[in-house]
Parts: sequence; C-alpha cells; structure tokens
Amino acid sequence: MQIKNLDARMTFTGECELIVTLPNSEKQAVENVLQEFPTKEQWEVEIKPKRKKRTLDASAKAWVLLGEIAKELSKNNPISAEEIYRNMIPDVSKGEVIPIRNEAVETWIYNWEHKPNTKIGWISKSLGESKIKGYTNTINWFGSSCFDSVEMSKLLELIIQECQQLKIDTLSPLDKERLLKLWG
Repeated sequence: MQIKNLDARMTFTGECELIVTLPNSEKQAVENVLQEFPTKEQWEVEIKPKRKKRTLDASAKAWVLLGEIAKELSKNNPISAEEIYRNMIPDVSKGEVIPIRNEAVETWIYNWEHKPNTKIGWISKSLGESKIKGYTNTINWFGSSCFDSVEMSKLLELIIQECQQLKIDTLSPLDKERLLKLWG
C-alpha cells in the first residue's frame, strides 16, 4: 500500500499511536485487510521508503552486455547469457528462506523456476532440513523483473565489472553515471 501521510502521538497510557493516512485508491485494500483479520489480533506492519522502479532501458542494456559476456566466455566453453544472469542473481538480491514439506520440495523448486516460463532469474535451492519436523528449508530468489532501482543498479554494476574483467567495451564513464543515476 502507498502511504499518503504518517504521523505519531503519545496516548494517555504512554503508548505511541501511529496514524497512517492512505489515499482513496487504497480504501478497498484496507477494507480487505480489516475483514481478513479479527480486530483483536496483534498485527505486524513494515513501513519502508518507496523506491523507484527499474527502467526497461536498464534491463535492455543489461541483456546486451550479458550477451557480450556470453560470447566472450563461449570461446572456451559454451555458456548462455541466461546462465550468466542466473549466476549473478544471488549476488545482488537477498533470497527468501521458505520451509517446504519434504515431499513437496522438488515440485516447489520446479514451479518456482519454471511457472510461468518467463522466470529466467527465479532460482530456488534446497538448504536442507528445517527446524520444523518434516520440512526442508529452501532459499528462493526473484529475478530482475521484481527488482527495484537499487537492486537493478547492483546487477548492472556486477555485469559491468564482469565486462571490464573480460576487457569488453561497455559504457563510457558518462553513460555509466547517467544510467546509475537513472536508477537512483
């Protein structure tokens, strides 16, 4: 949900009361939340700064450079741009650890990575036995289609570093600075 305004005040009992103002467009979402949870339940809320979304230009440039890396590395051993990309995702994005019933782990991993089939960078791996009896912990990463500008900036920086190590011409310093500023 997008917050329009945030304020806090002290109550007579000494507790802090948080007042969140939401735009009218969020009314239905709030009503859904209030219907889903009883009012006497304890709640957990996370408030974080809004980040700019990544740009499609950034994604397009990343794929051009990944293609150049793949071409260079394939001189010794064939590798695709997609493989290189998948190898970089865990380095730029934090994974989510999710316990899965032991008998469902293979299906979970397959579905995480292949359904729908546009999930090139979605990666799931088993971490082994969970503290929860009968469960296995998996670590799951989202691909760059879910990245915000900060994560996309990290990915591009990693791609550029790889290009520099392979002596692949990437961007002029001015273009690099412009793209990184564009992502925040």
